[in-house]
Amino acid sequence: MEQKLIRIKDRNKGITLVALVVTIIVLMILASISIGAVFSEKGIIQQAKDAKKERENALSTEEKNLNKLLGEYKNSMDGTGGSGSEGGDVTTPTPTPEVPDNRPIIDTIDTKQETTLIARDSKGNQIVIPGGFHLADTSGKTVEKGIVIEDDNGNQFVWIPVSNINHDGSNKIVRDNGEKVEITLGRYSFDSTTGKEEKGQYGSEYTTVTTVESYFQELSLAKDLGHFIDSVEENRGYYIGRYEASFASGSEFGVGNSTTYYKPASKKSTANSRDSMKYVQGRLWNFITRDNALKVSQQMYYGNSYVESDLVNSYMWDTAIVYIQAMGNSNYAYTVSPGSGLMNTGERGDERCKIMDMAGNIQEWSTEYSTSSVHCVQRGGEFTNSNSFAATRESANGATSSSYGDRQGFRVGLYIK
Repeated sequence: MEQKLIRIKDRNKGITLVALVVTIIVLMILASISIGAVFSEKGIIQQAKDAKKERENALSTEEKNLNKLLGEYKNSMDGTGGSGSEGGDVTTPTPTPEVPDNRPIIDTIDTKQETTLIARDSKGNQIVIPGGFHLADTSGKTVEKGIVIEDDNGNQFVWIPVSNINHDGSNKIVRDNGEKVEITLGRYSFDSTTGKEEKGQYGSEYTTVTTVESYFQELSLAKDLGHFIDSVEENRGYYIGRYEASFASGSEFGVGNSTTYYKPASKKSTANSRDSMKYVQGRLWNFITRDNALKVSQQMYYGNSYVESDLVNSYMWDTAIVYIQAMGNSNYAYTVSPGSGLMNTGERGDERCKIMDMAGNIQEWSTEYSTSSVHCVQRGGEFTNSNSFAATRESANGATSSSYGDRQGFRVGLYIK
């Protein structure tokens, strides 16, 4: 009995050993199959490498096609034609794809804006069209030609593109020939030989009292100079009246100081005026004091949801000259356009980038002031003085806040709220 039990135990040991050997063999076979599946010529790793390569090739082809499409689009917008370069070879490296710009091109805009619209010209320069305005029929199609907007009453304003307020080299303006120029919001003096602007005070420095040309400073007459500076920086520009102000229709602002305040217009005038404050609709608005010019300018768009209006300040005037000169009108700062006498706005022929009569007709009140004995400052050329030019700052001839005459008028500036 004891011997039989021992044989059974021996048989059990034999069965367990055989099973172990079989298991090991099976595992080795499975391992061999798995290793082959992973590392063989057509294994998982190689298939992953092949898939990655195919994906990279597909992306490269897609990038080339995108570059070609963007090149064709850019050329069509620039008016140069052609299909662009595919890139990607040794001699012509593939350009970095441009991010599509969803701002509408100014050419496609022909209706009044119900709200403020951020647009661009064909060169990519930003233009902001405020609600209630539309692109005028007389407008250029690029900032170099002059972008003109118009309200429902026919008042026209020209966009002054601005790169920055601190001269940091950013957001350069592109001319029609592709040249890039920097236009920094600022108060400037100008070299009498070349017209080149010489820094007086950048927009970023407006809180510091700074004198330009020995006497001239920007007093706190502007409606909100800080708001203006911020608006220009955010929107990359502002508007200046295309024309010297004329009388619009109807009394708008009641009576004060024995003077009826009419609404100013920024449109071509139709009748000369040498009568003191005699209202005639469409007549050039001279015979106005600086204080009254300030009042009616600030109230031209009073309560408007999209724009603020103000009497032109020194930043507006000087930066407009910088813009005009940067667009190829060399030394406009020292251009003289006296003419033979007082004329209607837009008739003298002094037009640059769609802006009329900065160098002639009448001098224009500004919010700038002089630290000399006479405080109010007029800007630009005028019909009685061949020594007055576009960049002139005039504080002589009794130009006080209560003085007025046939050669003293004004122009309205506009900026986005």
